[in-house]
Amino acid sequence: YHGNFSTDIASKISDIFRPGLATNHQIAASGSKNKSAWRLSAWWKGEMGPVQNQSYSYGGANLGFETRANNVVWCGIHAQLSIGNMNSTTGPSYFGKPSLMLLARTPYLFPDNSVDGWRYDYDDKNEEKRALNTMFLHLNFTPYLRLKIDCGADYRNNTRKIWYGNGTSFGKEQNGAASILSQGLLRYNGTATLEFENVWDVREHFKADLAFDVNGKVNRFNTMNGTDFFTHSLRAEGLSLMGSKANIHTFDCLYNNLSGYAFLSYDHKKMFGLDMSLRAAYTPGYDRSKVEFYPSGNLFVDLKKIALPQIGAISSFKISAGYGKAANEEIIPYQLFQEYTSTAYAVAELGTEPFYKGFNRLVTRECNVALEMSFLKNRLGFNLEFYDKRSSDSFSTSFCGRKYKGLWEYTDPTILYSTVGTIGNRGVELSLNGMIIRSKDIRWKVEANFSYNSCQITSMDESERTGKKIGNDMYVNVNALGNQVGALYGYLENPDGSYKDVTGDGVIDLRDRQILGNAQPAFMEGLSSTFEWKNLKAEILFDAAQGHYIADLNSLLADRKNVLSSSYAKAADFFRLSKLSVGYSIPVKAKKIRDLQIVASARNLFCISKYDGWNPDANCFGRNVSTQGVDYGSYPMTRTFLLGISLKF
Repeated sequence: YHGNFSTDIASKISDIFRPGLATNHQIAASGSKNKSAWRLSAWWKGEMGPVQNQSYSYGGANLGFETRANNVVWCGIHAQLSIGNMNSTTGPSYFGKPSLMLLARTPYLFPDNSVDGWRYDYDDKNEEKRALNTMFLHLNFTPYLRLKIDCGADYRNNTRKIWYGNGTSFGKEQNGAASILSQGLLRYNGTATLEFENVWDVREHFKADLAFDVNGKVNRFNTMNGTDFFTHSLRAEGLSLMGSKANIHTFDCLYNNLSGYAFLSYDHKKMFGLDMSLRAAYTPGYDRSKVEFYPSGNLFVDLKKIALPQIGAISSFKISAGYGKAANEEIIPYQLFQEYTSTAYAVAELGTEPFYKGFNRLVTRECNVALEMSFLKNRLGFNLEFYDKRSSDSFSTSFCGRKYKGLWEYTDPTILYSTVGTIGNRGVELSLNGMIIRSKDIRWKVEANFSYNSCQITSMDESERTGKKIGNDMYVNVNALGNQVGALYGYLENPDGSYKDVTGDGVIDLRDRQILGNAQPAFMEGLSSTFEWKNLKAEILFDAAQGHYIADLNSLLADRKNVLSSSYAKAADFFRLSKLSVGYSIPVKAKKIRDLQIVASARNLFCISKYDGWNPDANCFGRNVSTQGVDYGSYPMTRTFLLGISLKF
């Protein structure tokens, strides 16, 4: 583990933490005959987590079949079925509320809760069933002209069951509390592409595509929760036995998109080339159903072939530049408005929620220039890319209903409000690679990558200034012009610990809050090395990040404060040994055994950081940029050791 802790993890090993155990099993079989091939595989993964009562298991099977009936027809089908479940005992992350991880750190803050109570009387169980199917049909009319038809469907059913028993303060107050959340998600897509491709005189390469695709999703949510249980023995499964009236919510999220695109590509002897595309997209029911157009293009020049063919030390020298515009649109049901906006929206009258619609469009425009070079027969090389990305994120809400003779009916939508914000991302990415040793028995390769990104809000609606609330009147993120999205926000502190009066008016209030640091790293690096000697292979991987801060709300709560200030916005730079592995291929002379390998690996062996929390990479509120960079009730970093055996027949 890393860092300095106010709580000694070693003293909690028996109460909360334990050595975890993970297993991963896979078996596969494949075969072919004539022009057909098949593959069947099954897998199962399981883990007894490093936290008491934490576990997951996941398994499934894959089936694939392809056949070439003749030189014209090629078709196939692939199917995957899986089922899994996971149990977590950590508890909620809202500021000021207890959880198992917080009880491990500061049990004195929650005298009505205990580690044992949470271990045995709190559940957070997830069960998922999934069916993923894809099919394709390719028709080769001529050597130059073909039609490709691809389609697929992905169905997921997820059920989450949460239980608070008398071992938790909330469960004791409510005489048991439970919630069951069920989500059924169906995604589907279909694409038909007509391709023409030809090469003239082994020099001119031309390709043209015309395509049409349809994709969409149907997302159905069902939630039920309640309190005051007749018996606690069934936990969340006994929700029908509660004394309170059931609180049930059911709503759907529907989305469809139709698009067509044209693609043209040309290159001359691979010396220079150009490709262009234009996509036309239409989303029924979105923004009065307008058709939007999204162009893109890319140009490359191979200077090695054009100007430097005689210089043997240079293996390749390419320059490329591109521009593209893309978008993603969604229609949002009323119940999910809070996930897309910080603005206070209209409170719907009970029963009118289906008549409220949210429209979210994210449009991105990006320009990039790249330089790629390699030397000494590709033993050394680098790739350097500069990019400038501009994103416009808009969200609007409308009401499309009216009351007629006591009943609600649908009408044309009326826009209630809309917000638009634009974000600029500029940066550079550099990757280096080198084959240090390349001989008959020994190969040693080293790769490194570096990236820098500058993110700034270039325009915004003032109503979106604050991030999302993570507790009662607790905000730690802000959106401000010229700064990164979701920057940490709070009071500056004087040397004596008092808050700084930035405005100088003698009063400490919200106007004195300042940006304390960015939650996203400005710099990220990685370094990997692979060494092979005969049948032995070793790999090592490092990663690092700098230029970002983390809101240490664990320490804030421990000091009995409820406002973020500069003492609790801490630098989270780190350098980590992410992976170390050694594998050996055992020579086998048996006729039916093709390969036998043994692999031993370790992850997160050490992490160097000035951050004194449990994990400098913590992000307790997920990927939402409005609540990023927060450490509150997070796990410590887990060190993992793996032993694997691979046997092929």
